[in-house]
Amino acid sequence: DYKNPAVEDCIRALKYDDSTHSAELLAEALADYLREEIAQARSFSQRPILLAPIPLYKARERERGFNQAEAVLKKLPREFLDGTLASFAPHALARTRETKQQTHLARAERLSNVKNAFAVQSAEDVRDSHIFLIDDVTTTGATLAEAARALEKEGAEVSALALARA
Repeated sequence: DYKNPAVEDCIRALKYDDSTHSAELLAEALADYLREEIAQARSFSQRPILLAPIPLYKARERERGFNQAEAVLKKLPREFLDGTLASFAPHALARTRETKQQTHLARAERLSNVKNAFAVQSAEDVRDSHIFLIDDVTTTGATLAEAARALEKEGAEVSALALARA
């Protein structure tokens, strides 16, 4: 819960201060969760499992210097990145246009703000895979839903996750 001061502090330190310690703490919590989710996904399907961060628009990533969801994924234990449990897919998806920050938008504005803002980089890379799509914070789920839609259109199964819920 993002309203928990410790969670908010950790996410803010990651997002605005590029805190390695915050990325490590969040990766540890995510790894615990993903172990069970990946085991369950594998019991129903043999699809390759990919971990993909929600992408930032190029200008925003340059301004910030990093993608916070990607920073957390990079801190996961090796087996989540090297194909043992999953593979890291930081370029599975691209943000194709700049969008307003969702923070101060109403639900309807959030939905239209991210409409058609994502595209799959290579359909071959995601087709017939199970992608765990990771965002830092979700409020309405609009960003995750729109990003998942682009991946599903190319034949991927998607599980959308956020590190915190606002």
